[in-house]
Amino acid sequence: MLGPSVSPANVSFVSYNKTTFNISWAPLTRERSYGKVILYDVKEKLLSRGKRQKRSPGSSRTLNTTATFVVLYDLPLCSQYHVSVRAYTKAGPGPYTQPRVLETSSEYNHNVLVHIQSNLYLAVPY
Repeated sequence: MLGPSVSPANVSFVSYNKTTFNISWAPLTRERSYGKVILYDVKEKLLSRGKRQKRSPGSSRTLNTTATFVVLYDLPLCSQYHVSVRAYTKAGPGPYTQPRVLETSSEYNHNVLVHIQSNLYLAVPY
């Protein structure tokens, strides 16, 4: 029995505020995952951070969900992350997506960043 041979597609980010992001992706079909997906794994790796923050670059965490989205809360301001997603079946995990860069805004930026899959950013006043 094989695990998924491909990773989820269309990973995108939407910022609710400066430190909260909704990460979403397209579900894998049974044909592409070689079975029913039972779990998605979202890996967040800190690349760089602003001043006076406790987590050091290189630290990471993994979140599990059965949904096709996850909300990351309380991310430090002025920080940059790599975010990747993979699917699990009973046979095990599939490959992670290519890392996507997620950036939190600075304390002084009054725009919300919306990350669109094409890697373009749209600044929306709030």
